[in-house]
Amino acid sequence: MKLIHARIKNFRLLKKLFLDFSTDFDKPLTVIRAANESGKTTSEMALIWGLYGSLSALPYKGAKYPLYPSDALANNERRVEISVEIDFETEQVVPVGRGRQEVKQVHFRLLRSCVEYPSASENVKREYEKVSLHEVKQEGITRIHDSQIKGIIEKAIPEALKDVYFTDGDSAMS
Repeated sequence: MKLIHARIKNFRLLKKLFLDFSTDFDKPLTVIRAANESGKTTSEMALIWGLYGSLSALPYKGAKYPLYPSDALANNERRVEISVEIDFETEQVVPVGRGRQEVKQVHFRLLRSCVEYPSASENVKREYEKVSLHEVKQEGITRIHDSQIKGIIEKAIPEALKDVYFTDGDSAMS
């Protein structure tokens, strides 16, 4: 899988963030380097949540892990819409006729979103978590059937390898 870019909205301290990943063949690695407490790990968590959802990506399966910005409660926000959009490319084997197949690069756009209701309670009220996936072609965008989304993501980055693909500095050093 090659990440192209991501848009993160209202995910913890990230109100609105656009990440543009390296797509250069000679420099295929993107390193995010910034001051402590500036959102590096939160960006990583947002990408993982975008791909795998609350049950797989978040501590406590998301039950005690709010995604809404920490100032939402202080600002008396009653409802916060949270979203992560990820554009990525992956290789897929496609039939080309009479039992022949070829490998081609396929561009996808994934959107995961939910609504949270800020409260002082320990448990998070999260509703309407949904995910959609679209294939992006020159001719236009085609929605992928919901039943195929998990399989496409699993082929691109198996969930068991997500911690290898998305690595923070401390994990890389150990």
